[in-house]
Amino acid sequence: MAVVELDYQNLPGDDVFSGIDRLFFIPTAALAGRQEENRAVIEAAAKSGVGYLIYLSFINSPEFPGNPLAVDHIVAEKDLEANAGDMKVLALRSGYYFENFAAAIGDATTLGKVFSASKDGVISQAARADMAEAGANLLLADAPKTGVVTFVGESLTKEQMATKVGEAAGKDVALVELEPEQLKEGMVGAGVPEFVADVFTKVDVETRDGALQSDSTELAEALGRAPKTFDEFIREFLAQ
Repeated sequence: MAVVELDYQNLPGDDVFSGIDRLFFIPTAALAGRQEENRAVIEAAAKSGVGYLIYLSFINSPEFPGNPLAVDHIVAEKDLEANAGDMKVLALRSGYYFENFAAAIGDATTLGKVFSASKDGVISQAARADMAEAGANLLLADAPKTGVVTFVGESLTKEQMATKVGEAAGKDVALVELEPEQLKEGMVGAGVPEFVADVFTKVDVETRDGALQSDSTELAEALGRAPKTFDEFIREFLAQ
């Protein structure tokens, strides 16, 4: 197995992946130009004769096109289908990462509050390392899986997450439910760039409607074991 580091915006040629039979394509986190990047890599993989391509997509992307975290992945999955040809392809839709909540843990334990506009919306999530291991297992499997799989572990509301953080830290942590505009204003007031605050406010609204929820067991199946729990992640994070 090899790791190929590339500038997705400036691929050295359509044959950049020649000699590679199986490719696990992890897109960048770019805020601009990612659709073009993804398309360039997918097209180059097809032209290079890659036999099997796994694209790291995002949970429920086609079902929730209003989720700003899904937009680029919706386009990429269409590009994947359009360029498949003889190439076997898999859209690996990841749930939310535990690590995405890490930045809020310090605030939660300091302020005793977690701010949300997602109401009782459920977030299905898992640790990055578990998703990476399970993805590698799929890449190396004797019979390549095609189509779509969804990787999630534990499903929790933000209120449940706040409670678990408080229990692990030995502090009272409460959920403060806000209207979307209040949440955005609070983030901007705390120094978050407005466009970033807008994105994550919209994510909370979409979460309320089910955008980040899944009952899939495919992560555990690919791992061959139970994935890490949110409690385990929090304890490890607070011990750092």
